Parts: sequence; structure tokens; C-alpha cells
Amino acid sequence: MKGILFRAEMVQAIVAGRKTVTRRVIKGCVAAWGDGTIRAESPRYHPGEIVYIKEAWYVGKQHDHLKPRELPRDMPVGFIVPLEGIGELPGRLRSPLFLPERMARFFLKIKSVMTCRTRDITSQDCMAEGIRITRLPLCGPGGATVYHWEDYPTPKVFESARTAYFALYDSINGRGAHDKNWDFRYEFELRKP
Repeated sequence: MKGILFRAEMVQAIVAGRKTVTRRVIKGCVAAWGDGTIRAESPRYHPGEIVYIKEAWYVGKQHDHLKPRELPRDMPVGFIVPLEGIGELPGRLRSPLFLPERMARFFLKIKSVMTCRTRDITSQDCMAEGIRITRLPLCGPGGATVYHWEDYPTPKVFESARTAYFALYDSINGRGAHDKNWDFRYEFELRKP
């Protein structure tokens, strides 16, 4: 089974039901033809496929010296969501890249895949990507609406869902990436083991 990486706050959004879409950069050449046909590499995930979420994890300190494949099958695993504001862990924090499938706690079923330009995302799709909206009633007449991806209050608030999503996307893929990248857009649903 394939794994798929998500940031801690995006795992929270998936579990809360706010995130049902993700985009992954198409590496290599993308060709757009006059008839609207887009040719690109094959997507990593396909409709109907079940994938597991790779997230930051840890085990007890007595097992810190072991590689993931050396850990006992029934080893209790801890997960950090969110990564900020935590005290001392009972073991070292391990990269999500190395989370074995057998230790995963969440699984996704891929519902659909399509190719699209990042910069063409709609506000509705930004919300499906986990962008949140907060209405602030104390900010003048009529209040104010802000968009963000982390728990509010956060210093990263934006005037629109699109600008919030572009900031999130660029924080993962590099400055200005939203304006030039093509992506595979994966729609999914959460499956519990």
C-alpha cells in the first residue's frame, strides 16, 4: 500500500472532515493541447485505491535506537497533531517519511484524480483543501472575515480563501510555486482501519 504525506494541521483537517482534496505537483513535462487535452506523467494514486497517511510519530525512548522495520509489530505508536506547543516527548520524533503502513492510524480512499493548474483553483476547492473561514465580529461595522489553515488565532490570516491556499501551497512547494505548477488533484474520503 502506498503512503501519502500530510502536514500535522492538514491531518487535523482531514479527521475533522474539512479536507477532502489534496494536490500534488506534477513533476516533469506537462503539455496542454489546443483541444483542452492535457498530457502529463501518470498520477501516483488512482480512483478506488486505499492509501495510508504518513505523519510525524514516535515510540518509547527505549526503542529510539531501532529502525522502523525493527520495531515489534504490536509496538504502541504516538502521533503529534499539532506539532507546536507540546512538551517533552516520551521518545524522539520520527519523520513521517518512515512511518510503516502497519503503524498508520488513518487511511484514505481516492475518489477521483484530475490534472489542473494550481493558480486556477476555485474558492470552493480551497475550502475542500482545508482552508478555514473565521468571522471576527469585533472588527468594525459588520465585522471581518479571515481565512487560514491553522487553528485560530494564528498570525497567518488572509483576506480570501485563494490567498490563504496559495500561502499554504507555497510554504510546501516553494515561493511562487502556485503561479507556475500543474498538479494532480486528488479527491478522497477518510477510512478508519
